[in-house]
Order: sequence, then structure tokens, then C-alpha cells
Amino acid sequence: MFINEVFDEVEVSADIKYAVGETIAGNKEDLFLDVYKPKTNAEVNRPVIVLGFGGSFITGTRKDIDFLCESYAKRGYVAVSIDYSLYDLPVFPLPTSIEMQEVVVRAVADMKNALRFLQTDAQGSNQYGIDTNYVMVGGISSGSIMACHTAMLDSSDN
Repeated sequence: MFINEVFDEVEVSADIKYAVGETIAGNKEDLFLDVYKPKTNAEVNRPVIVLGFGGSFITGTRKDIDFLCESYAKRGYVAVSIDYSLYDLPVFPLPTSIEMQEVVVRAVADMKNALRFLQTDAQGSNQYGIDTNYVMVGGISSGSIMACHTAMLDSSDN
């Protein structure tokens, strides 16, 4: 389990609201996540992987990485694909480095909110069957940048 795909079917819980985010333009938006897990009752507490999609922090959706979440779930993980706040100011002229830094900071806050949401659920009903001793973050392109910052930064960092 966890290296090769050993489960044939995946159960998906989609469109779960986990937070309200705020974009760089000041727009409030509901943030959702999708949870993928093996369709079996054999294991209750599984490692969880929280993933962000790519798109240069400008475009993309959590549905873009369905294939990756399904693959992880077939290996025995609980995989979670999250929304995060994207850049929503004009693209031309090009965004400044300060604007893009702010977008990344907001995305990191969104991923941390998703982790807190899953932690709270696990301490209660644990309806997603995760083991909070084994939590990983990752992603593709901008999603991986968000994940690296989420993993490395804490409240004591500037």
C-alpha cells in the first residue's frame, strides 16, 4: 500500500466548503475542497495529502488535478484538492513582484485553512478517515510553490 495502486475504486466527497478567502482585489470568495479516498472500509485512519493545482496563481481549478488525487487514493492515501485565492487584478500591465508576493501569501493562508479544517474534522467525527500524524502538502507548479511555503513558514516568519 502507498507505492502502487492497490484499490480499484475511489470515493469522492466534492464541493466541501472549508473557508472564505479574500483575493488581492479584496473580493471575498468561498473556498472548497474535494476529498478522494479508497472505496473500502478496511482502514479508518489514512495518511492525507493536500494538493494545490497549477496556473501561475492566476488561473486553474481544483478539478485540474483530479487525476493526481485519484491516483493517490488508489494507493491508499486520502487526497485533498483545494481551491485557493487567485490573482484577480488586471493582467496587463504585468503584475508587480509585490502583488504576486501578496497572492502567494494569501494562497498559503488558504492552504493552512484547509489543513486546520481537516485537523478539526479529524479531532471530531473524522468523516474523511485521516491520520493527522501523517499530513503532507504538495501540488503542481504554483500549487507546489504554495505547498513549499506552507510547509516551511510559520507564525514567527516575516
